[in-house]
Amino acid sequence: MDYILKLDSQREFFDSGATLDLKFRLRQLAQLKCAIKKYETELFGALFADLGKSEFESYASEIGIVYREIDYMSQNLYRLVRKKKVKSPLSIFYSQSSIIKVPLGCVLIIAPWNYPFQLLIAPLIGAIAAGNCIVAKPSEISHNTNNIICRMLREFFAEEYILVAEGEGSQVVSSLIAQGSFNHVFFTGSATVGRQVATYCAQKLIPYTLELGGKSPAIIDKSANLKIAAKRLIWGKLFNCGQTCIAPDYVLIHSDIYAEFVKQLLIAAKELNGDNLEQLGKIINQRQFERLINYLTMGEVIFGGINDKQTLKISLSILENPLCDSALMHEEIFGPILPLVKYHTDEELFKTLRSKRYPLALYLFSNDNMLNRKIGTEIESGAIGINNCLYHFVNHNLPFGGIMTSGNGSYHGRYSFEVFTHSKALVKSNNFPDLAAKYPPYTKLKLKFLKLFS
Repeated sequence: MDYILKLDSQREFFDSGATLDLKFRLRQLAQLKCAIKKYETELFGALFADLGKSEFESYASEIGIVYREIDYMSQNLYRLVRKKKVKSPLSIFYSQSSIIKVPLGCVLIIAPWNYPFQLLIAPLIGAIAAGNCIVAKPSEISHNTNNIICRMLREFFAEEYILVAEGEGSQVVSSLIAQGSFNHVFFTGSATVGRQVATYCAQKLIPYTLELGGKSPAIIDKSANLKIAAKRLIWGKLFNCGQTCIAPDYVLIHSDIYAEFVKQLLIAAKELNGDNLEQLGKIINQRQFERLINYLTMGEVIFGGINDKQTLKISLSILENPLCDSALMHEEIFGPILPLVKYHTDEELFKTLRSKRYPLALYLFSNDNMLNRKIGTEIESGAIGINNCLYHFVNHNLPFGGIMTSGNGSYHGRYSFEVFTHSKALVKSNNFPDLAAKYPPYTKLKLKFLKLFS
């Protein structure tokens, strides 16, 4: 599809200055909330059709989070956009310095299939609050949710303000970036596609944010409360059938408590219905299902391993003795499969963690404050959860984002506003005094004054 005319129309609308008005932005946020409320029931149905999500999980992980983001932006917009005065050096004492927050312009938001609603709308909220025009590209893979999103946004927003782009991502995204003059691209998805998006952007020097993934480890230290650690770990892995970028990907367990922790893990897995296919969601499509089934051959299944090709369901599957050089231990799993790895010393633990650097999240179950500090400061990760899984994602007061191969940039709450905003330096000077010392010729006396006042 040729988007040139529509993208030009967006640029004209932005240049009109309409989005600079804070009241306009607040109206759009209120309108977005009304749109979601109108389509909430249909969204529940679409998310169930695509991913088998219950209404509880859909609201907790998709819709409720978006409502909170809208409320936060609506309540804090005037504070976020306020001009910030800063000090001026003595050499320009007759000037006032400040930082003003201005919108970037026209931005492109590209969403994945695993949380197809929330991962599109959450950054959209930040872009609206910051005063941008937006092109939204939902995932065609989660096609039921994609259809609802497209209908909703087109009903409530003009294309010159929020344009929805549909189609095969590999074709549409490259075409949009090539045809458009975007001021920023915000991408959520795999590292492989993220590199492609970064390449497209680099050719036009477009700034970008990448929200990617990686193998997020969970660590069970011998000081941990094993029963609580097991239950929270299983809960985190079962959420959205493990199709979560911050799901615990593999578990490193201290050898002293390995046997007891595995016992508690199996109890928690059974208690939380990890082997009951009727209670679980589904894998997004056949391709992902086959990939995950293949992983089950790369270790010894001690729980689960049940699957149904017709419904694309896989039970929680816990594996011991995973093959170290297998895809299971090198690729992001993105499914309900949990390999267990034993370690004996902290040195061995750190060596393993550093062999798989830059996860999007790291989960440490420990009551050893010294170990908590050491891992928190010495191991690179996008975030760290101590004695929990996934919790940091739902707190809009925290930045959410990766590091290196798990992404760059962050969002949620005020960070969503910041990522779509330019902090512009402003220096306003009085006409008088107009000091002669700053003009040529530059004498030794002027140099002396420069050193004195710098």
